Amino acid sequence: MQYKTVRIAADTEGGDPINGVLPIERMVAGAVDAVKQDNNLTVVLSGDKQSIESLLSKNGYEGRGIEITERGQEKYLFRRLVNMHRTGEVDGVYTAWNTQFVTPTITSKSKLGMIVDDLKLPPLVSKMPYFKLTKKDGTYVKDVSDLDFDEIADLEFGHYFALDLGANRDCSSQNLYEFAVMAKYYVKSMTGKENPRIALLNIGGEKQKGSEMDIETYHKLQQSPELNFVGNVEKPILRGDLTDIVVTDGRTGNVFLKTSEATADFVKISMKYLIKREADFFTRVRCSGVPKATKKINELTDSATYGGAPALGIDGHVVKTHGTFCKTAAKNGIILTAKYARANTVQAIKNELVYN
Repeated sequence: MQYKTVRIAADTEGGDPINGVLPIERMVAGAVDAVKQDNNLTVVLSGDKQSIESLLSKNGYEGRGIEITERGQEKYLFRRLVNMHRTGEVDGVYTAWNTQFVTPTITSKSKLGMIVDDLKLPPLVSKMPYFKLTKKDGTYVKDVSDLDFDEIADLEFGHYFALDLGANRDCSSQNLYEFAVMAKYYVKSMTGKENPRIALLNIGGEKQKGSEMDIETYHKLQQSPELNFVGNVEKPILRGDLTDIVVTDGRTGNVFLKTSEATADFVKISMKYLIKREADFFTRVRCSGVPKATKKINELTDSATYGGAPALGIDGHVVKTHGTFCKTAAKNGIILTAKYARANTVQAIKNELVYN
């Protein structure tokens, strides 16, 4: 498939040092891998030319797909990159700066600005994993508390999209409705699904469950002829196949995201530790397939696999990742930003929320 050529600015200053490895080192390494994978991608790196060239050489740069520009006089490089995006010099920006810094910058009308006036901050959206267990009788497992694996015929893994994952702590039902509309067009442009299913994250499946805002949001989503609303969901990781999008406020979404990531880490580390330290030789032999299983779990649950979270609702393409991002996250995040820029999501959202 021939992709549209895009230029993505990768922020080499945002993020935290990890074991002495600076963000610029990880970002440059990820940029090199990204342009190797995508022949129609140009990554723009700003900073000291000699330092960046040294890192490019160290990471096996092949001489194609990366441009180096001067850092400029801005106190923070990210602000310069956003300005470059606003003026059309680049098609998107990828950064590891924290949300408290990123969101005021990109929502400022002198930078990119919001495309929906009453939204204060752009919701962050990302993929989340799910699994579906099918019994031999063809029914699905809805509760794993007393699971009998002898009854299981198939285990299927997949993804859904969740938002807001941390930008908007205080939301109204109208905000959540707008999140759902934006997510619809984001998922449609990124996956090709014409009418993605939308669910509301809640404490139960019944429509009367939750706070007043939850109930009000439920009715707004249910009454919208534009949205394919399927109701409340409380365990999307277990039954994520029932929906394509899960909507919630930023505080709940951030807790949900970080709890999910921590739980995944707990499972992976516990499995490895207990098998290595507690099991005898014969048990370890019987568990020889565990490394392959933990690798699969890691692929599904590691935030590096997804690269970052696009900020919806702004007049541009900005993707934010964790400050502790790794080389793999940088590569996948840059590629995600390129894919986001190639899609016509921003214009589709404008058409629905602004012009209609």
